[in-house]
Amino acid sequence: MKKYWLLFFIVISGYFPLTSVYAANCSFPDFSSQYSVFIPQMAIPADTPDGTLLYSSPKQNIKIVCEGTSTKNLIVATVTSDFSEFLKIRNGVKVTLYINDVPFSYASTVTLGQMNTTPFQSTMSVRVEVKVDHSMGTIPPQGTYLSGGFQSVFVMPIADYSAGRGVISLYTPNIVFIPCSMDLSLVPDTINFGQMQNRDLESGKKYSKVFTTHIVKSKGCSSLLNPKFGINILFSPVGQSINPDGSLNLNNGLGLSISDENGIKVPFNTEWQIENVDKNSILSNNFTATVQKVAGQTIKNGDFSGDVVVEINYF
Repeated sequence: MKKYWLLFFIVISGYFPLTSVYAANCSFPDFSSQYSVFIPQMAIPADTPDGTLLYSSPKQNIKIVCEGTSTKNLIVATVTSDFSEFLKIRNGVKVTLYINDVPFSYASTVTLGQMNTTPFQSTMSVRVEVKVDHSMGTIPPQGTYLSGGFQSVFVMPIADYSAGRGVISLYTPNIVFIPCSMDLSLVPDTINFGQMQNRDLESGKKYSKVFTTHIVKSKGCSSLLNPKFGINILFSPVGQSINPDGSLNLNNGLGLSISDENGIKVPFNTEWQIENVDKNSILSNNFTATVQKVAGQTIKNGDFSGDVVVEINYF
């Protein structure tokens, strides 16, 4: 991913329920007992360094409810055999599923609590990361062929496979290999809005400046026929919050927003897509940065600045 500045294991054995009557049944009441993790379609350039983070999902907190007779059983999250086999695929990428920030491997089990009372209720966090991992082989030119969905983790009383369970399913796309690389530049890379009049800002005047992103493709892309791929551009603020209207908080009563050539605002931290990249060696796109007063805030006189990271990735 190009950027530009503007076990812990719990080993359990020998546990048996103190009573076998009405074993606990576990579910995710907010997700109809199954939570699905979707990895987006991606295209990976040939020169992507080892260890590059390709995707990180938001952390999702999931409510767990296990109902039945109090058995003092441990309630655990445990991987399925399908997930263990999935992790053995050597195709140049590593997918890591985290439960309560514990990375799951081939035979992981994480204890979520003990069912001393009924119903058992708890919350666990789930997230997934995808990284380039050269120890897992190389990305084949035809893609990773990870596509499909399968049950990956069961939440259940330990060793009680007859009980109802909550299921986490992983859905993965065919992550595509592309034999080229990209370089990103900004013109200008520093935007100077100059002098602004307080009275103009108070009356609703906007101050705007145009800047251009240039994405330069390597020679390997010139002969690229298949597969087709696209490019995402992201504008990510550095150390500054977002105002309720979606603009970047400049901490002085003003907000900075970015729009594309059609005048459509580009939300921060959101992918702006270039679909079906053609064989032109340079892709140029114009954007407009706009500063204006934020409703309900007081303008403070003086200099101001804001930093935004511009990133590109592929799909």
